Amino acid sequence: MSEWSNPKTLYLSFNSLITIVCFVVVSLFLRHTTLGRDIYASGGHRKAAIQSDAPVGKTLTGGFVISGGLSALGGGIGSPLGVAMGVLILTMLNNGLGLLNATSTQIVLVNGLSLLVVVLLDGHLGAVLTSPLERFAKKKVTGAV
Repeated sequence: MSEWSNPKTLYLSFNSLITIVCFVVVSLFLRHTTLGRDIYASGGHRKAAIQSDAPVGKTLTGGFVISGGLSALGGGIGSPLGVAMGVLILTMLNNGLGLLNATSTQIVLVNGLSLLVVVLLDGHLGAVLTSPLERFAKKKVTGAV
């Protein structure tokens, strides 16, 4: 049996290896390709991107398509760093529960509850933080008080 056919090669699960590879590929793509730099420019400072003749409309559409595809693949939204942090936290949680001799049912239950709490907190904090930011953005764009 080949070492690569073992699902825990290098003490990492196959899913962790896939996540690491995706993280590296997406990070390199965003930093070292024209489309990646255009995505950063279009999202970070749209007026500057337009003035530098970046195809903002096509870039945003392409960015949303890529983001949607990766979100569907991963089951959520966010950045490669956020995905890496989530995988790291869940892996540490699973390892700790394993050291405590938790049953597989208990591990799945704790993982599910942890994800539920994170999703609820993210939704609540997102709603709390978005409103003031949206009001600030409207003031800046329209000049309204």
